[in-house]
Amino acid sequence: MKAINGLFRVVTDPCEALVGKDGRLEKLILAFRAQERARVQREEAEARRKQEEAARAEAEAIARASQAKTDADRQKALDEAEAASQAQAVATIEAPAPMTKGVKTDSGSIREREVWVFQVVDPALVPRTFCVPDEKAIRAAVAAGVRQIAGVAITLEERLTRRVG
Repeated sequence: MKAINGLFRVVTDPCEALVGKDGRLEKLILAFRAQERARVQREEAEARRKQEEAARAEAEAIARASQAKTDADRQKALDEAEAASQAQAVATIEAPAPMTKGVKTDSGSIREREVWVFQVVDPALVPRTFCVPDEKAIRAAVAAGVRQIAGVAITLEERLTRRVG
């Protein structure tokens, strides 16, 4: 067993050094994904802006075509509308693909998930419905001889104790 572990230590030591006990690899991956998410959002916004601009140009060209006095003006406006429609299609095609949530390989997988976390910053402002009595502290006080605590019913209960052996 030790010989096999020694053979694989050549591979596992660099991986363990990269992962580290402080979660360095996870922090690096999350930072990279945050950068990628920001890049994708910028590219999506730019593609959306191009699509809206092309749609507006198309609508204006169609309006000019309907108000045109001559066939030449109407044809020119319709050609502009067609060009704007093609520009809109190109902007839609060039929009970035959504980010993947994870990667799966033969040797393992990694997946990103969103988790809501919280931190109490002012306990006095927390609504009473979220406050839980400290049962451990109450139990210790009752065992020490306290018999009256506001909001707590303290009663004497008999229990059987068994011992085998």
